[in-house]
Amino acid sequence: MIEPIVDIFKDKIETLLFAEKVAGIVKTAPVQISDGENRTFLKRFPVECQTTIEDCKTGRYKDLIPNNAYQSIIYFEDNGISLVSVNGTSFRFRANTTLVGWLNLAKLGQTSCSISAAIIATLIKNLPQNHQNLPPVYQNIVWNITNILPKSAAIFSRYSYSEEVNQYLLYPFDYFALSMSIEFSVNSNCIEDFLPSDGINCIKH
Repeated sequence: MIEPIVDIFKDKIETLLFAEKVAGIVKTAPVQISDGENRTFLKRFPVECQTTIEDCKTGRYKDLIPNNAYQSIIYFEDNGISLVSVNGTSFRFRANTTLVGWLNLAKLGQTSCSISAAIIATLIKNLPQNHQNLPPVYQNIVWNITNILPKSAAIFSRYSYSEEVNQYLLYPFDYFALSMSIEFSVNSNCIEDFLPSDGINCIKH
């Protein structure tokens, strides 16, 4: 539900010079990984919304894994939506999301131990303007950063990263996570009933 709203910030982040690999809301994809000895293991990775099973088979599940080839990776995690209030036909919601960022200091031309504070400050500066609308459904959108999470491997605990990947959480790499709250209103008078696209035959019984 919040994907179109989050994409407002995603599109803004993509214009920033330090941002190389940027995704909107990710989903956790279960992928069967072979160890080369006829054994398979179920692993979990962050993937972009439109990533299919076939994409995963070709290795697309690796796109958002910390990797020395990138200067940065940034994506959002969906932590659920709650209904805040109802006023006639207007419904007010609050969405909670986590913005996760991974940084390659060398490729960003930095030698200091950490640059996450400067990156976070830049993201705060570029937060989308509050009280904007996203026609035809979303109205009065308000963005807030509610917490800067402790810098620990727990940020990536949703995923099955190997020891090889974990090395990218140590210098010369950096990372961070921001808890974000996004409030928005939906007016039922502005919502049209969903209709399948042309070419799909639906028979109501």
